[in-house]
Amino acid sequence: MGRTESYVVALLERLLGPVERGKRYDWARGDASPKTGRRMMLPFDAVWEVRSLIIEIDEDQHREATPIFDKPDRLTVSGVHRGEQRRVYDARKRSEARLRGYQVVAIEWSRRRRPQPTDLEELRARLIAEGVANFVG
Repeated sequence: MGRTESYVVALLERLLGPVERGKRYDWARGDASPKTGRRMMLPFDAVWEVRSLIIEIDEDQHREATPIFDKPDRLTVSGVHRGEQRRVYDARKRSEARLRGYQVVAIEWSRRRRPQPTDLEELRARLIAEGVANFVG
């Protein structure tokens, strides 16, 4: 978990209560490795089982070409570069979670420095817009 994602999830935890970070499920897996056949379980950024809520933090690399993250010169087990694989896996995870009754909220978050109270209120407003309520903080 990167620094930005960790920061945002910590703020969300203040609003929504204890969270499971990086939770994985058997039903959300990546593509099979051509060498081993293994399919890795894909992590979700933040999960509140009691709320049936999953929140994914979409930092810049989820929306923009980012060579350091995408590694366009190297193909993954999916046969595409990491940026494309990220888009495929994000869509797969979110679709599978919704099929299982989870509310999935994707929060776009750029790396930026702002006062923490401002970020907390922005997250509260985004959650309200998505129909998430019952805040603890």
